[in-house]
Amino acid sequence: MNEHELRASRLLIVPGGNFVDMGNGLEQATSARVRHAVRRGVNYLGICAGAFIAGHSPYNGFDLTSGVQFPFYSAEARGIRGTARQALLDRLTALDAELVAEARRSLGPATIAELEREAGEELSSFRARMAPDAYQRVMAAAVDRLIRQRLKLPTIAFT
Repeated sequence: MNEHELRASRLLIVPGGNFVDMGNGLEQATSARVRHAVRRGVNYLGICAGAFIAGHSPYNGFDLTSGVQFPFYSAEARGIRGTARQALLDRLTALDAELVAEARRSLGPATIAELEREAGEELSSFRARMAPDAYQRVMAAAVDRLIRQRLKLPTIAFT
């Protein structure tokens, strides 16, 4: 689209994806056209990668933020991407599972049975609507959550 066609639009929506590939796939002139159109009144909605490419970026971003770069996660700043990032997430997931398993062992069978009853009460209204295997997975997650609460363990969330 040329700048005139862009400016005729009310809203430019840029979806998610791999913002590195997205930016590297743009010509500098395309980024400049988008930047000029937005500065002249076109609304911009960036979803996930579309938000990151809106900022200043070494990957040919639109620079709608006048030089501000979004440090969307600290690993990016250290260059951890792709398989290195996935290996780090896999290791953290394994450590988290080990933490909960050790906590489960430390509580003993009587406490675990009590937590299972509590989780079962919480989930009782959903049980009839769930496949047995799904219910078992949800029960295990609910018990793990109660273990975390009981022992004040951290909840690890990956974004």
